[in-house]
Amino acid sequence: NAAAKMGDRAHDLVAWVMHSKSLHDIYAAAVANGNQLFQIGNVYVTQDGFGRLLIMTDSPSLFQTAGAPAVTSYNILGLQENALRVKDSNDLFSNIYTPNGTDTLKTTIQSEWTYTVGARGFKWDMTEGQAPANSSLLVGSNWLPVAESHKNLPGVLLKVL
Repeated sequence: NAAAKMGDRAHDLVAWVMHSKSLHDIYAAAVANGNQLFQIGNVYVTQDGFGRLLIMTDSPSLFQTAGAPAVTSYNILGLQENALRVKDSNDLFSNIYTPNGTDTLKTTIQSEWTYTVGARGFKWDMTEGQAPANSSLLVGSNWLPVAESHKNLPGVLLKVL
């Protein structure tokens, strides 16, 4: 149903990002899938019947619990290609320091680099600065919409219980 929001561009969704409960609910509904592609830490990547990646992680951003009695709802993100981009700027700078005159040698290495971040259909609000803190990147109002259609945004959001 969430893919249908993309209309004739539903095939542009290339991945679903979801909490493990949501993925196991899909499995319980008998969606055939025997392709576990790979695992990175606690993130599992498989495929759905349309060849889209199913990315499972128990990120706290993928669920909310509210009310009394507590009800938990889950977010499933359907993402298009290049929905979110992080590009290394190839400007790694490192400093290696090993002082002499101590009983043992101790070496410290400090490195810095920059990267470019983007979200499909949005541009960064430059009044927030060219080199924002990582926490600023998570503030929705810092990203200005430039897409002419919802089909040119990163994807769709499905909320389920």
